[in-house]
Amino acid sequence: MCVQRGGTVLLVSCRAKSAGRCAFPLLVALLILIFAPRVMAGTAGVTTPTPESLSRGAASFNQGMLHKERGEFDAAIDAFSRALAADPANADAYNERGFVYFLKGEFALAEADYGRALALDPNLVPALLNHGALMLQLRRPDAALADYDRVIAIVPNSFLALTNRGIVHSLRGESEAAIADLTHALEINPEYAVALYSRGIAFRGAGRLSEAISDLSRFIGLRPDRPEGYYERAHAYMDAGQLTAALSDFDRDILLDPEHDEGYVYRALTLDRMGRKEEALRAYEVFLRRVLPPSLEHWRQEVEERVRALKGGWR
Repeated sequence: MCVQRGGTVLLVSCRAKSAGRCAFPLLVALLILIFAPRVMAGTAGVTTPTPESLSRGAASFNQGMLHKERGEFDAAIDAFSRALAADPANADAYNERGFVYFLKGEFALAEADYGRALALDPNLVPALLNHGALMLQLRRPDAALADYDRVIAIVPNSFLALTNRGIVHSLRGESEAAIADLTHALEINPEYAVALYSRGIAFRGAGRLSEAISDLSRFIGLRPDRPEGYYERAHAYMDAGQLTAALSDFDRDILLDPEHDEGYVYRALTLDRMGRKEEALRAYEVFLRRVLPPSLEHWRQEVEERVRALKGGWR
């Protein structure tokens, strides 16, 4: 049984038997871009605003940033739009407005604004990073890869770009290339939890289970509140035949995220593999009582068949 778990933004899923929670790591990397530095600017061919217009534009831009920080997205869009009316050459305002559109799920508008930002400044690193994340969301990994390649050409030690490019490689099934990028990112920022989590998944995709378990354990040490670390480490333990450890991690996953349907079914499967028939049967029945999203309904028939087999006395 295998499922893609979706989220706000797409993350790596290169494993044969599980697909991790997709929202957390790339979303964290994306949110950090709010503070990413501006690298180079170009405004050739754009009429220079008056000092008064620039002053109004700067004030509106700052208001937009404040609204964005507060999660007041419509007000942020209005403010960034006023900034652009005052200064049409403000590539940062296009990037920031595009980012807010992204957070609202208005991807076409986000793509248009990122395009305008990059037309004004092809080397605007935050816009390249944001556009890459949008391309991942739209399942266009080749375009995302081009964005991250461009960032790394401009800023070779950008651990954000290295991490996200590693994620793209994992999506393309290129586990060793993913590991190389993520290792480079961790050399720059050894405590970057996103890269640890993603490299752990890439290690598992490459069959390097002890290294996967090590990275995911380090991630858990940094973020013990995040259920996806336990869930992914549980799968690595399962692949390694360490079923008791896998069961413990699935228990922790469910404790931290009681709505995670996949955690319930894999917990039951682990008990089944351990030969704990009665406990597995109860765990499967717990899963069957859940209201499943359409993407998981195909599991119901498989689980029902296994329950009938267990009740019939064979494995």
